[in-house]
Amino acid sequence: MENGGWQLRNDMDQRTGRMDEVDSTPALSILAGFGYDSCVPDYRFTPYFENEVLRKRPYITKAMCIRVLETPLRVEPQGNDRFRFWAAIEELGGRYLRVVTLSDKLTIHNAFPDRRFKP
Repeated sequence: MENGGWQLRNDMDQRTGRMDEVDSTPALSILAGFGYDSCVPDYRFTPYFENEVLRKRPYITKAMCIRVLETPLRVEPQGNDRFRFWAAIEELGGRYLRVVTLSDKLTIHNAFPDRRFKP
C-alpha cells in the first residue's frame, strides 16, 4: 500500500515464517518523514546472515539481533573490521546471544548463542 511515497508491506516468508524486510527500503527509515532520520539506526543484514544464519538457526530472529545491538552488555572489536555484541535474550532462556556486525556496527553478519560468554 502506498503511504506518502513509502511502500509498506508485511510479507511473511512462507518457508521460515519470518517477516521479510520492507522491499529495498530499510524498515526503520520510514520514520524519516517524522524527523527521526538522525536518531533511528538503519539496520541491514548480509546475504550470509539472510541465507545461512537464519536457515541454520531458526530460533534466532532479526528482532533479537537488533535488540542485542540496541542494549548490549558488552561490545568489542573482533578483527577483520567487525564488532561483537552480547546480550541476554529471554526467548533463548536467558542465554547470551552474540551478534557480529560489519565495521558500521549496523550491518548484521552473524549471530549465535555464546555458551562461553561471561558477563
